[in-house]
Amino acid sequence: MSFAQLIGDWHALAVLFVAGVVPNQIWRMLGLWFGGGIDEGSELLVWVRAVATATLAGVIAQIVVEPPGRLRACRTPCATVRSAPASSSSCWPAARSSRAWSRAKSSCWPASGGWAKTAGEQQGIGHMVRENQLREGEVSIELPPTQDAGLVFIGRIRTPWSSRMETPRQGRTDGPICRLEIFEPFVPAIKGVDFYSNLEVLYWLDKSRRDIVLQSPKNNEKTRGTFSLRSPVRPNPIGTSIVKLVGIEGNAILVRGLDCLDNTPLIDIKPDRCEFTPLAAPQPGDFQTE
Repeated sequence: MSFAQLIGDWHALAVLFVAGVVPNQIWRMLGLWFGGGIDEGSELLVWVRAVATATLAGVIAQIVVEPPGRLRACRTPCATVRSAPASSSSCWPAARSSRAWSRAKSSCWPASGGWAKTAGEQQGIGHMVRENQLREGEVSIELPPTQDAGLVFIGRIRTPWSSRMETPRQGRTDGPICRLEIFEPFVPAIKGVDFYSNLEVLYWLDKSRRDIVLQSPKNNEKTRGTFSLRSPVRPNPIGTSIVKLVGIEGNAILVRGLDCLDNTPLIDIKPDRCEFTPLAAPQPGDFQTE
């Protein structure tokens, strides 16, 4: 049990501190008022000073252990509040705005018990990247029922990044080498990939939220629609990158320029359209202009 849980809200300690200091000062003032002064070594004054000092030490310790404003006591049990799922829960407000979400978080007890941090501290103040929290001004929606398109993952992507807080916002062609590991029975489809210097990689951002329609990339309450951004948060979180081919090792294609988490599901690989010339005979539409 932490000091904060044992003692309670630090405001209570502040009250005790005042209760210790004020009598001390009143005792001094009364002594000066009557002109006789006071005995600095009197037992009462020593006791009052001891209480004031101990209380002040408690206040300082409380602030050091848990800074003011950081902790909020939680009242409602909720095991799903931290992950902010798209599905409904008793802690997920009907009006899915950031302020409503913040209010819900402040009243929910985290799954692990203990104290719940404020939204700013869960996200990490000063960081522009977020996990699954809403920023100020952002708006989420209730997702409609899914219509399965029969998507098949052809492999997985191996990168150095296990956290979105570390992942680059955009890949670099001089970035670390990443592996596109192809599953059977798709391995034969690698043939001919090494004809091209650059590839287009499509992947499924499985850790991303899908329900936010207005986003605030700069976290300044100014929003833009999801379709005007390259954010990983999308109704269908498909990521795409133009990568530089490094080589092929068995069932793995080595590339530079990715910006996704390790073990991201792989959807497809294509030659960069700027390098690719269709091999089949042209069709009428190829010659149509305005």
